[in-house]
Amino acid sequence: MQISRKALYVVLIVAGLLGLIDTVILLGFFDVSFNLGVILPGLAGLVLIIVSFYKLQNEDSFRIRNRKLKYYLVALLLVWLISFIGIEIMLLTGQKSDLSMKVDYLIVLGAGLKGEKMSSTLKSRIDRALNYLEGYPDTKVIVSGGQGPGEDITEAEAMRRYLVANGIADNRVIKEEKSTSTIENLRLSKKIVAETSKKNEIIIVTSDYHMLRAKMLAKRAGLTSYSLPSRTPYYVIVNSYLREYFAIIKSFILDR
Repeated sequence: MQISRKALYVVLIVAGLLGLIDTVILLGFFDVSFNLGVILPGLAGLVLIIVSFYKLQNEDSFRIRNRKLKYYLVALLLVWLISFIGIEIMLLTGQKSDLSMKVDYLIVLGAGLKGEKMSSTLKSRIDRALNYLEGYPDTKVIVSGGQGPGEDITEAEAMRRYLVANGIADNRVIKEEKSTSTIENLRLSKKIVAETSKKNEIIIVTSDYHMLRAKMLAKRAGLTSYSLPSRTPYYVIVNSYLREYFAIIKSFILDR
């Protein structure tokens, strides 16, 4: 086996270990939701480790000898890489804040609980909403999020409690407790808006990486939306953007 190829497999093993460690640390020590962005580095890392160890021992295994097939696979990899880079650039550039925009309603999108405790991602979102509501006392807020596995209350109820405890009048907070996805957040929230307002203008409060998809789905739900992105906790930035790549493709195709 050539030294350069052997070195490549060693690098892949190290990369796999880093992915595995990332998943284990996040699940073991941080308040993160069990989602694709968290588990994918670990799963991919495990595959890299197993395949690389096997290749170190069996050099000729998994070798593609058909040149045309090899070209097709390389082309497919390049297409995927271009799509990944393109979507990530769109996610990074789609985070404009409309803090100065006055609307009748904010919609805060849920992001997971552990028991009754908000995840750091959800806490960042609701703090962003709180800051806006303190500056615009006539604006009401729809807190949107149902109850998932491992959650003792709905995400909407957790957000309502936090806002009220921090000085927002209870009659300004409207709960939407049935949604289990972003598209449901927005469709069900639109029904609430339509009951009391002739305007479909709202501000979406969600994480920076999630804003592009949220606005795309808001448009499909018939809402004119503005943005109030919150910061993603530093320890899940990479995982969140990785997950969102797959989520935005899924939403573009399926969330109609």
